[in-house]
Amino acid sequence: MGLRGGRLHRLGAALGLLIALAAPAAAQRERVLDSVGSHRLVVRETSEGEEALLVANSGARRQAMANDQRFEVVQRITLGNTPGLVVRGWSGGAYCCFTLHVFQRTQRGYVLAGSFVTGKAEAAQLATDGAIFWLPDGAFDFWDVGAGRSNDLMPPIALRFTQGRLRPDPEAMRRPLADALGDSCTARGQNRSSRVPHFTGLEAAIAELPAGTWGSNPGGDNWRPEAEIPRRALCLLYAGHGDAAIAMFGAWPAAQRHRAAAERQLRARLLCESATLPALRALNPDHPWLAGECTPAMQDDTTALTRIN
Repeated sequence: MGLRGGRLHRLGAALGLLIALAAPAAAQRERVLDSVGSHRLVVRETSEGEEALLVANSGARRQAMANDQRFEVVQRITLGNTPGLVVRGWSGGAYCCFTLHVFQRTQRGYVLAGSFVTGKAEAAQLATDGAIFWLPDGAFDFWDVGAGRSNDLMPPIALRFTQGRLRPDPEAMRRPLADALGDSCTARGQNRSSRVPHFTGLEAAIAELPAGTWGSNPGGDNWRPEAEIPRRALCLLYAGHGDAAIAMFGAWPAAQRHRAAAERQLRARLLCESATLPALRALNPDHPWLAGECTPAMQDDTTALTRIN
């Protein structure tokens, strides 16, 4: 599937989902993902050969939740004092894309607590940390400049179960500067790449990151500054250190290509695609990357720069 394939797939799948709901159940195959009492979480094959995720609570009309190529239960958690269930949807394609649908599993039936795009992160789950769950923000997948689309920046979002919903929690996301520069940020974002560098302080990161291998896929211990400078800037922003995030992005040398375009792309992803924008604004008041609204012109800037250079 092409760039940003998961988003395009979901937009194009709405008709298939409506057909799945309208067609007689006997004409289409169904499987039960989970059940509690007489309530069921059902997957029905659509006429397009895809799958529709349905909540079939006893005594209520079936409710359509999502449409994707494949759904599976990947995790069981606790939401407050209530059992929870995480269903992963896969859009299909070589790279993309995965979405986690989180349900309360109650005696009254299944209740959706939230849906979260994790991009290419197939193995991503809700990482439990007391009452907080950590999840990578899939808005920054396919991040690359100059060569390939293999980098996924994966800044971490903190979620708290509040009033029946999992919501980004800005105070839980607020972390020390050292956490944003060390391995805590990448661990919470579930980035398991051994090549991602970590630092003990901002000055070290600003000094060392530009010394990586620009414009190619590095090997060994080398890193790509085109990915690692934005990654650390996002780690700082997501931890509430907006001024340091700007200073980190400023490590991109003026002599290197694509600096302005990469900053446009970062801002466009934040305003147009990130599900945690309100929390980020609470963490970083009046930050220039978070000001304004998504515009049609910004939609073009969300795509990988290799498509337009």
